[in-house]
Amino acid sequence: MPNLARQIDDEAAESDALKAAVAKARADRRGVPHEQMREWLLRVAEGEFGAEPPETRDL
Repeated sequence: MPNLARQIDDEAAESDALKAAVAKARADRRGVPHEQMREWLLRVAEGEFGAEPPETRDL
C-alpha cells in the first residue's frame, strides 16, 4: 500500500500547487484581453512562431 499513500500525497501536493497558482493569478490585476491573446495564438498556430505576444496591462 505504500504506492497508494504516495499517490494520495502527490494528488494533495498537486491540488495545493494548483490552488496557490490560481490564488496568485487572481491577485494579479494585469493581463491580456481575450481577443488579443486569441489573435496571437492563431498567428502562432499558423506558423508565425516569431510573433510578439501581446503585452500585459492593468485590466
